[in-house]
Amino acid sequence: MNKLLVFSFSLLFILSIHLQAQNDTLWFDSNWKETTKKDASFFRPQIKKKGNGFWIADFYINGQKQMEGLSKHPKNEMYEGQVVWYFEKGNVFQVVHYKEGILNGSRKVYFKSGSIESEAAYKDGKLNGKWKEYYEGGNIKETGSGKNDSRHHPATAGKTIWYYCRRLNAKSYA
Repeated sequence: MNKLLVFSFSLLFILSIHLQAQNDTLWFDSNWKETTKKDASFFRPQIKKKGNGFWIADFYINGQKQMEGLSKHPKNEMYEGQVVWYFEKGNVFQVVHYKEGILNGSRKVYFKSGSIESEAAYKDGKLNGKWKEYYEGGNIKETGSGKNDSRHHPATAGKTIWYYCRRLNAKSYA
């Protein structure tokens, strides 16, 4: 009788841990709206406490990592330090630096081939400093400098062309 009781409690304990782990996974559709596992394109396992923050790792539905980084808040995604996003095949899409949830520092974007596509410096969420764009083969396509979220292209024969770059993933051309 004693063995049966211990076995029953052990089984109940294991099942409760398994069910809790399933409940800790968040499922997202292709627009990052919370959904069910059946309709998900992405998922986020339980967020882990790390130092003064929370380690967030998102995955494509196929299990490949989509993003990883430290957040100061477990639900509001207030990123701190380096955050890395990945293409679905696993190679790096972009590496971005944040301070208090605001883009602050370098941002590098990569082609699916792995070569660098662009790099820029940001301060307080705004483009601020030198930027470069590359051809997929690695040669420089354009360079310039930015201030207060605008880009200045120096090779315009005395004309000033400003590029507005508000959204993180936006590409703006004149």
